[in-house]
Amino acid sequence: MLEVEQIDCEPTAKVGSVGETDTESRSRRLVAAVESSLVSTWRELTSASPIANLEITSQIIRYATGAPFPILNGVLSSWFPEGVDADQQIESTLEYFRSRHLPMTWWTGPWSRPTDLPARLRTAGLEEASREIAMATELAALEIASGRQADFAIVEVEDRNAYRGFQDVLDQAFELPSEVSAIMYELICAAGFGEKSKFRHFLGLKDSRPVASMTLSLAGGVAGIYNSGTLRDHHARGNHLALVLKALGRARELEVPLAIVISSRFGFDAFRSLGFEECCEVVQYVWTPSS
Repeated sequence: MLEVEQIDCEPTAKVGSVGETDTESRSRRLVAAVESSLVSTWRELTSASPIANLEITSQIIRYATGAPFPILNGVLSSWFPEGVDADQQIESTLEYFRSRHLPMTWWTGPWSRPTDLPARLRTAGLEEASREIAMATELAALEIASGRQADFAIVEVEDRNAYRGFQDVLDQAFELPSEVSAIMYELICAAGFGEKSKFRHFLGLKDSRPVASMTLSLAGGVAGIYNSGTLRDHHARGNHLALVLKALGRARELEVPLAIVISSRFGFDAFRSLGFEECCEVVQYVWTPSS
């Protein structure tokens, strides 16, 4: 059985500061869970793949897959302490991607330092591409009930051949170019399937045809919901929630304490209805070779 690791978000997410109220401590813990899931998920994917490069220092976590797609290259976490020239660090990081003609994404959240990092990124030429809501919940308190349609089935992907159908859903849902799709496919497959993997991939079938996808990441000791895609004309809310609950049910079986999702405003109400609560914003800043 997969061993679930403890949440480890140092140095940015420290829990239990002197003088904190219970509410403040809980809020800090949920933010720590978001950072742990996001950073650990990408670390797990890129460290397992022979086509990816991952660099981890005390101040930055940088990854690159070589794909001409911003989210597949970037900076997961950056912590430039007082006394460090943050602008110089940003410039040297951008030069890494610039020299390789790779678009990239710089992820930011409450854990990012310095606190004015977003303004510094904009000055360096990056543009805000996405501002999403990070939500979290304690799995023990979650009610697992499904409202899916009778002709909608959910299967867990168990090997790379079956994952082909999962990738096809993502390709169509997000209109991914073939080159990007091929790299994503290899990246996911390298991380493995089954009990020894930190990932569980769930495929929604309508009349035996793949129409929806969702990945459960167990990296970082948190249940993270990712890769939520649905084909056009198959956006039944009950089916989407059924996939979410299937994934969270599996996480609870593995005794994972917390679940997180990084959602757009479009999905906010659906996750809130399940018991998720807003805990912070995650903002993506993008640089492209034409910037």
